[in-house]
Amino acid sequence: MTIKLSKVTLFNATAAATGTAFQCDWQNDGQQNRSIITTLANGADSVDIQTSFDGGTTWVSVLTAPHTGATTPFLDRLAGPYDQLRVVKTGSAGNALVLGLI
Repeated sequence: MTIKLSKVTLFNATAAATGTAFQCDWQNDGQQNRSIITTLANGADSVDIQTSFDGGTTWVSVLTAPHTGATTPFLDRLAGPYDQLRVVKTGSAGNALVLGLI
């Protein structure tokens, strides 16, 4: 079987919020590479990318630190057996757009 990656908008909002959880295609606990692009319209806001390995009960950050303080795009290449991914935004100073190939 092959893993099918899908292009999705993980988050697109101005208000601080926890985004929708997106199911990732994975198989046999294998590691999959996924690309995420984050663009913040205001450097005062921050975005964290979280994952769950247990169906959404427990969430952990996949970033060393949340993206903040810049308005240039961030590119993250995530590698792991992720069950689900979601975005958490703090601050309401500007829009955050997070796109992913998950």
